Amino acid sequence: MRVIEDYPVKGKVVLLRIDCNCAVEGGRIIPGERIRMHSETIKRLAERGARVVVLAHQGRKGDEDFMTLKQHAGVLSEYTGIPITYVDDVAQEKAKRAISNLKDGEVLLLENVRMLDSETMEEGSIVSELSPLADYFVLDALSVAHRAHSSVVGFARRIPSFYGNVLAKEIEALQSLRNVNSVTFVLGGSKGKDSLGIMERWLSDGKAKVVLVGGALSILFLKAKG
Repeated sequence: MRVIEDYPVKGKVVLLRIDCNCAVEGGRIIPGERIRMHSETIKRLAERGARVVVLAHQGRKGDEDFMTLKQHAGVLSEYTGIPITYVDDVAQEKAKRAISNLKDGEVLLLENVRMLDSETMEEGSIVSELSPLADYFVLDALSVAHRAHSSVVGFARRIPSFYGNVLAKEIEALQSLRNVNSVTFVLGGSKGKDSLGIMERWLSDGKAKVVLVGGALSILFLKAKG
């Protein structure tokens, strides 16, 4: 497992894919623990002299929580203690110019990658446009690692790629469960389909002895019970 922490990054342009997807109420984001954790990766890279370009999403097109990342830049700036520049562009001239002008230790947050229709492709425009400007790609979120989207899998075919600190810890936590024979799961959130898949796998293997459900998943169970 190649973790970016183990490699020199000073003076390098690092594309960092995080998951700062937040709940939204009244047009305002509600930052969760995930965005705070990713801020530590951003801060660490900046402190080591990297030129950090953050890639992230918020919601999906057509959903109420689909919005720009302008508010996220403010939250990340607060958490990292570093001025983070937000650019309302993903892969066109404005974004590319901002990347080219970065200095060591500076951080840039590009626009919501899902503004691009080609994001759902494995190698959309973001890959062809930004790869020539970058030295490294870092994936730092297990929560998006399963998606065959451009900003998740596309860069790995073009430039040296690494795990971020958050993703490395998440994978280590999962690996530690391999030899555990009795696990209590607490599952919730709004993605019932994903949670059901996890539940089915662990129950069929006989490793999950108890599953506690909450959030949207619990509503599905209540409806199923009538």
